Amino acid sequence: MEPEDMRPSAIDAAMRACVPTDKLLKLMAIGLEETIETMLDNPVASTDVCTLLVAYTPGTTNSYPRYHVKLWHDLVAVRVLQRFNVLSSPPPVFRNWIFLGDSTGARRRGVLMHRLMTVNRECMGRGTRVLYEGVLYYLCNKQLPGVSASMVQPDGPAPEMASAQASNYYALRIERKVSADGLPHDGRNKHCVQAYKRICLYVMAGTVLDAFTNTWRHNWGANVLVVVADTLRAMVVDETFEWYSTAPADHPAGPGTWRMLLPSRRARVSSDIRVQTMPEEEMQQWGDE
Repeated sequence: MEPEDMRPSAIDAAMRACVPTDKLLKLMAIGLEETIETMLDNPVASTDVCTLLVAYTPGTTNSYPRYHVKLWHDLVAVRVLQRFNVLSSPPPVFRNWIFLGDSTGARRRGVLMHRLMTVNRECMGRGTRVLYEGVLYYLCNKQLPGVSASMVQPDGPAPEMASAQASNYYALRIERKVSADGLPHDGRNKHCVQAYKRICLYVMAGTVLDAFTNTWRHNWGANVLVVVADTLRAMVVDETFEWYSTAPADHPAGPGTWRMLLPSRRARVSSDIRVQTMPEEEMQQWGDE
């Protein structure tokens, strides 16, 4: 039976046998880096290289992240085809399918793109949690006592790419109140302290990309890390952004809809407790309030 005549479930099984998830994740990391690199020279696209990571959140209609996530997944799909087109005898499921848009591979293309979307969605939970606990918690909870986030160098020119890591320009100072049970704001009498730290958004950029692709050994290029760090920095310095808006998270249309990157409300409750938790022995270094 020709691959195009197979049931979608059979096509999917054959593709999974040829491209296991771990190999597909590596290709997704490569494709994501290529996508971000294409956005660098666009003055609009370069301001937001993050919302494409969650563009397949159910209900999203914003054409900006949807366009760029499609570009990302198309680049990954092309790489998948290239892996087998160079073989003298490709696996049957990839046979007679040279280009992604070929009509001879229409059904297989649909199956492959659906798998990419599924893998992307499976990574979104971890990715949004890492981003929220590392940065967005401090932007969304400034109404809580002791919670703050500010750039060490809010103004001035950006450093050279080679000096980006550990520079004041990408240094974020974050503060929060902590307790042993992670509930420092519940009004009960307990030991709470004010904890703070300085993080580098250039380093955080790599951590976020790793989480959203579930890969930990991809060597992200410095240009990609810088533009992701710039996007994270934009979230911090824009004090007019309405994190508490009741409008749909992907509105208004276009780049900069940062609320798309927030975890679900249930996930945020768990993350809030983790961020606000510190063992008693560690709290001793901060002293009492």
